[in-house]
Amino acid sequence: MTLGEFYSAAIRVGLATDARGEEALKQQMQRLAEQYGEMSEREKRLFDTERLTNPFGDTRIAYGDPDTELKRVVIGIDSGSSELLLAAELGRRGKPVDAVISHHTSAIAGALASTHDTAIPQVWMAVEAGVPEPRAWHLVQEVIGRDDPSWNLSILQIAEALEMPLMAVHTPADVCMDELVRKNVAEDKPETVGELLELVEAWPECQWLIDKARHAPHIDAGDAKAPMGKVYQVCFGGWNPSPALFEELCKAGVGTFVVVAGTKEFRELADRYGVSIIVIPHYPADNAGINIMLDKMMPAGDEFEIVETSNYVRLRRPA
Repeated sequence: MTLGEFYSAAIRVGLATDARGEEALKQQMQRLAEQYGEMSEREKRLFDTERLTNPFGDTRIAYGDPDTELKRVVIGIDSGSSELLLAAELGRRGKPVDAVISHHTSAIAGALASTHDTAIPQVWMAVEAGVPEPRAWHLVQEVIGRDDPSWNLSILQIAEALEMPLMAVHTPADVCMDELVRKNVAEDKPETVGELLELVEAWPECQWLIDKARHAPHIDAGDAKAPMGKVYQVCFGGWNPSPALFEELCKAGVGTFVVVAGTKEFRELADRYGVSIIVIPHYPADNAGINIMLDKMMPAGDEFEIVETSNYVRLRRPA
């Protein structure tokens, strides 16, 4: 498998798994193509043309030749300069690394190409939960702000100096985690908050964290015996909903939120509206999404050696 093939496969998995539906994502890219055709030369220069074939603004090859053959790859959740230097050191020790792949994009200029593409799924998610579309769109736009990707080129410069291919894959993995939560709810039919928590805690990635750090998913607001009600999983969309959108979701009838990071504002709103919050610790949640994505990309087995770093652990899941 080459770096370019890995990139294309991640996009294919994302398109096939995203709950918005592949057709909706293709229509999004078609609308962008029409807009691109009407742009001035300056606007075209500033436009990321990858958005015409890849609807995920946080999945990019930031540096490197797409034809690079992958035999050994460093994969991490928050990969940056340390992981690049680790890759170089492994090469010095006779274990050459062909690429560094990060899940999060916050430190990698050129990988977070469009905050709009990354966060706009929150509108669809909120509408699906019962929030009026104009209200959801307004609240998400407030958070997105200017579509201004990172311009800090520090880590990119390190990758170039080391001639180490660097990539980020975020939303295609996150939609796999979103699919997992949806399956847990649809197939196992938990009735209480505690029953849903038990299903999440059984994930091998969560068991790994319990064994390594004695830390587990937990109920951040509400009670284990409370009826689960309508579930809203904050598994993709770039980041948590704003407190204002969280409140709209409570008003729309959400009974249980599944998040990867709780906040004081969320707890206060949950108490006010009588809803529950389950927190899946961020790293095992991200690990679950990455692992499912990799399983989908390489169903017959991993096609390259994976060096686990930055809180990532490779666990193949049962088919």
